[in-house]
Amino acid sequence: MTLIQIYLQALVIILIMMTLLWVVSLKLRNVSIVDLFWGLGFVVTAAFYFLKAEGLEVRKILILVLVTIWGLRLSGYLTWRNKGKGEDFRYRKFRKDYGENRYWWISYFQVFLLQGVLMWLISVPLLGAQVGGQEKNLGWLDVVGLFFWLIGFMFEAGGDYQLARFKSDPGNKGKVLDTGFWHYTRHPNYFGDASVWWGYAFFSMAAGSYLPVLGSLLMTAVIIKVSGVAMLEKTLKITKPQYAEYEKRTSAFIPWFRKGLPVIFLILCFSVSACMQDNNLTSMKKVEIGSRIPAFTLSDQNGNTFDITNVIGKKNLVIYFYPKDDSPGCTKEACYFRDQFEVFNQADAVIIGISGQSVESHKKFAEKYRLSYTLLSDEGNKVRKLFGVPTDLFGILPGRVTYITDKSGTVVHIFDSQGQATKHVDEALRILKNLK
Repeated sequence: MTLIQIYLQALVIILIMMTLLWVVSLKLRNVSIVDLFWGLGFVVTAAFYFLKAEGLEVRKILILVLVTIWGLRLSGYLTWRNKGKGEDFRYRKFRKDYGENRYWWISYFQVFLLQGVLMWLISVPLLGAQVGGQEKNLGWLDVVGLFFWLIGFMFEAGGDYQLARFKSDPGNKGKVLDTGFWHYTRHPNYFGDASVWWGYAFFSMAAGSYLPVLGSLLMTAVIIKVSGVAMLEKTLKITKPQYAEYEKRTSAFIPWFRKGLPVIFLILCFSVSACMQDNNLTSMKKVEIGSRIPAFTLSDQNGNTFDITNVIGKKNLVIYFYPKDDSPGCTKEACYFRDQFEVFNQADAVIIGISGQSVESHKKFAEKYRLSYTLLSDEGNKVRKLFGVPTDLFGILPGRVTYITDKSGTVVHIFDSQGQATKHVDEALRILKNLK
């Protein structure tokens, strides 16, 4: 299914959701519920994209997790903030201007349909990030995307929390919050929201989808020029006399020290420096093509000691590191190795699977799926570190890497792909055909 087909189907789903929400608003006589659904609507849309798109599995999971965290927090916060306050003043004004007899149907087009279409247009980077890039692992653009998301979520959630605490003190009525995130930008929550969506834009570009970045651009424009910064600034200048002075000394949108460089720039420099140091550490030891595999001893699924030196010199080796027993991708990979077991035998090769779970976990996994080859328990990931197997999802997920060696134990091929689990088997067979 193409990006356009999935995107058009999402429009239908969003319109159905917004129509049902409109019906509920008629029952409650409260159009404000549309605002509470804004974050949750993106969660539903991202989940639909996750089910339909065929992109890199790790990136798809990452996007769904990030959107879910962001969307549920936003909807939960707005629900808590608006509890017991009735309909928002904007919608009360519309209801008064149009009249009760007309606004019930006008609200569908003016509010629900409009927000539904906006949600659909803005959501496109969530689709772009999940459609392409199957042949690649996470890269530097994903790192940039996660950085923007983390900074954005910190400013948005942190700004909302600080403002809520400030408003809870009756003594602060009419005053301007000028501490915490609000010391560096007049709208940390709006800046954070925009930064989160530029994070999704970078994920989309990492997947090779560049046009969907327009969705993040639209979100930023809406925040700054339409419903966010511009609208709130007008109200605050009238209701808070101190705001004029606060406006003079504080950045309107991008976090900025009142003297010096923007905060975001300094955080970026620190993050890049930390990443470079981490890369230097992880690249010190690594098994590469042409090198001999290191000697190691581990326990197999039956509790027996397996010494790799007893196999080197006798058989070609297919050593595959996988993240976790009985997970969807690892199960597919393991079962495909099982189904091709005789082909590997004919190639005079031994299959060895290694992951960090216990002997008992490996035994259950092997018995459940009738795996006839060796699974080794690498608790503590000592052998994984010995090989220098890279991690995925920025160090959260153990890498999925296969090493193929000749009978001397010399590595002739390495295949590294988290998302294409079964291709590890195809790559191993392809290489073994050329070994004598």
